[in-house]
Amino acid sequence: MKKRVLLLSLIILACVTLSVFAQGAAEASAFPVRPLVMIVPFNPGGATDLLARKAQPKMEEVLGKPIAVQNMAGGATAIGNQYVMDQAHDGHTLLAQPTDITSIAIMGQSKLTSDDWSFLGIAAAVPSVFVVHPDSKIKTIQDLVAVMKTTKLTAAVAASGCAWTRAIGLFADQLKLTLPQFVPSGGGYTAAVSAMKKEVDFAACGFAEAIELIKGGELRALAYWGVEPVTLPNGTVVPTFGSVYPALKTFEPFGGWVGMAVPKGVPADVLAKLVNAYDIAIHQPDFIEFCKQSSFMFMGKIGADADAFAKLSTSVNAYLMYDLGFTPTDPATLGIQRVK
Repeated sequence: MKKRVLLLSLIILACVTLSVFAQGAAEASAFPVRPLVMIVPFNPGGATDLLARKAQPKMEEVLGKPIAVQNMAGGATAIGNQYVMDQAHDGHTLLAQPTDITSIAIMGQSKLTSDDWSFLGIAAAVPSVFVVHPDSKIKTIQDLVAVMKTTKLTAAVAASGCAWTRAIGLFADQLKLTLPQFVPSGGGYTAAVSAMKKEVDFAACGFAEAIELIKGGELRALAYWGVEPVTLPNGTVVPTFGSVYPALKTFEPFGGWVGMAVPKGVPADVLAKLVNAYDIAIHQPDFIEFCKQSSFMFMGKIGADADAFAKLSTSVNAYLMYDLGFTPTDPATLGIQRVK
């Protein structure tokens, strides 16, 4: 009798296990089975937010489910990164992933690195621009250099260790200037707004994050880390850093990038669907034109290519932060190897 009961119990357990497995497989193949959430780890209006929201509608169309965009700023993206990592790894929670994933570990803000993520793709690069209030006594990038040789200014950036912090650090290091006091603002757009409100001496952000304020005359662009000068609608020319200071040309373009990612461990077939949706979304003509008109540099890297680029970028940025003295942590202690 006991043997029969045991046998029956084993049969029931096997049936339940097979049922759960079959249900899981069916849900994976039917993905998505519910609306998705896309976390943007910065405040609204910044480069990450703009590119995520531009990709959202086409991704919804391809996947056949709504995608809610939720801004979750804080910790130089560490809060948004951790939130997504803590959700079920089933593909229903996405992260609009900016270049900050290359620096938050080295800066001690998170233990997460690009190796913890599967990139759907990297849409665009975001060249950095330095901006001031139109009434500022700093009228040109040469004026800024002259002042920074003797004075410690205040500079708004998105977050500690962000791409805009690195842009200022590289600028100051190469031209032997005094580093400013950095003022984290929660996003590139809000950093630009800080300069517009005269809360800081200048701000560094993505050109795309400040372009409308610049065009509207609410900010003056001193120079940007692009490859060619930009002529504004009013005829004003925004020079590249390298065109004014040849020593900086080798670093152009310089700034950040924005992609989309999910935690490692998302089922392969689900990941493939997400990669396909993002691929279609960012290669739409209107998306590419948006990048052009907004001063983004379209990249269009997808899947494994994006993963490889993020890993390379992690090495470059981590060692840049270390070499510039922004962190005492040697990237090698985190398993990050220096690119030769």
